[in-house]
Amino acid sequence: MKKWVVVAVGLFFLVSAAVAVYAGCGGFMGEDGKPKGCLCCINGVCLMAKTDADCQKAGGKVIKVCEDCKAE
Repeated sequence: MKKWVVVAVGLFFLVSAAVAVYAGCGGFMGEDGKPKGCLCCINGVCLMAKTDADCQKAGGKVIKVCEDCKAE
């Protein structure tokens, strides 16, 4: 019985992940396979933000390459 519960839960997670990807919630990957969004420097840490506005809301600065963040 426990084996069936584990299998059912595993299948649920696989199906929900597939639905999320097809619904457009698949993350930051663009159609060309490269991450979409902008690089954001917050307190010396380089992160990927969805938009420039999201980066600024978080108190960060939009940068072109992560090395620019290390210089601050």
